[in-house]
Amino acid sequence: MKRKILKTGAITLALSMFCSIGAFANQTRNVEYKDDPFSSLYTDDYGVSHYITGTASCSATVEWIEGYYGWVNSANFPKPHATIEGNIVNFRSKGPLTMTGSIAYYEYYINRENHIARPTVGCDEYGDTSFYVNCW
Repeated sequence: MKRKILKTGAITLALSMFCSIGAFANQTRNVEYKDDPFSSLYTDDYGVSHYITGTASCSATVEWIEGYYGWVNSANFPKPHATIEGNIVNFRSKGPLTMTGSIAYYEYYINRENHIARPTVGCDEYGDTSFYVNCW
């Protein structure tokens, strides 16, 4: 009887260790956002508010450990396409690519001003991704 209990305990321990190792396995996938719309209101150097609308794209590789944390391995952000009150926006690269744990972003100057457009991609601990553009 004692031997049977020890054998059952050993099998249970081995199975639980096997399942735990599988739960911590990294998962990876490629994500792509193509021409996602964005809009934002920002104030220029003269105190005038402008409404910027456009589309932005991103391709990235993300990785996560289910239920613990996610991160971005690589990301590419082509220049967005946008208009301000009907006028085409010229985006100048501010760079470089910034990757900080669960997000990655790239910054562009808006026209000839020191205002920024920042496309950002993120990944959470469940592999859910997000993509957005902030302007200021």
